[in-house]
Amino acid sequence: MSTSTLALPVGSCTVHFHPATPAARNALVRRYDQHLIATASQASIHLIHEPRGATSPDSVDDRYGFQTSLAGDRLEMHSAVANAAIDLGQGSGTIQMDFGERAADYYLENILRQLFQLVAIRQQAFLVHAAGIRASNETGQIFAGQSGAGKSTISKILAVLGYDVLSDDLVLIEAGGTTPRLCSTPFYGTYRPSTTVPRSTDLDAINFLQQAPHPSAQEISDVAVGTALLLTNIPFADSIDTRHRKELIDVTSRLIASVTARRLAFRPDTSFLRFTGLPVTGWQTKTSTPLRKETA
Repeated sequence: MSTSTLALPVGSCTVHFHPATPAARNALVRRYDQHLIATASQASIHLIHEPRGATSPDSVDDRYGFQTSLAGDRLEMHSAVANAAIDLGQGSGTIQMDFGERAADYYLENILRQLFQLVAIRQQAFLVHAAGIRASNETGQIFAGQSGAGKSTISKILAVLGYDVLSDDLVLIEAGGTTPRLCSTPFYGTYRPSTTVPRSTDLDAINFLQQAPHPSAQEISDVAVGTALLLTNIPFADSIDTRHRKELIDVTSRLIASVTARRLAFRPDTSFLRFTGLPVTGWQTKTSTPLRKETA
């Protein structure tokens, strides 16, 4: 990609970047190459390379924590390793960091996850900590939970069974239309999705994960309870202002009212499937990797 501006689409949310140096371009392409689109957009976020000199990233106490402020359309993020100032209304601004550091890809992704969350909320959408899959009937389900809840485990199980895994860590839900949409993102945990996976599908159900020795499910009929559970799995919500927080609460409560929501206790085998309505075979077998079968 030789063009100076690259677009990174996530569902209907797209952000344009102008890498000012080869180091900045390399950091962007290394992580998101299969998702980037060459563009001629004039409004873009400039990625500016600022070497940190003798300061070693290993000496920084918190390399991933950001101080975030949002005033109107202006978003500012500051940390020990990076700074960002972005006009969300114009889709322009700067991200400054040392793109030559070995962990530059991860510093950049931490910024982009927060940036895309705010862009999404302004479009009646949001990012949620969840594994997202598409079944053979072309509808999707998400399995929501914090780190260690089992999102990647379920993703690997369902991938072996032939399901399309949109992400094992962070998916986008578009809830502004008549039918909620589940969208893939370039933000993943330990399971990198295939490049052939569809970018979006209808959302049919939300599963809130809990690991347990015996699988079970409890449907959530109270919209307020389901909304509260969903909000606990939406990252960066604590950094948004009152206006965006209200929009987020409104869109999540409408979503919970329109799809099936359940608490899902599972163990790392196929036994949880019977509580989700998902078939044992999700599409077609794409791999011969051995799968741990259901046990009594």
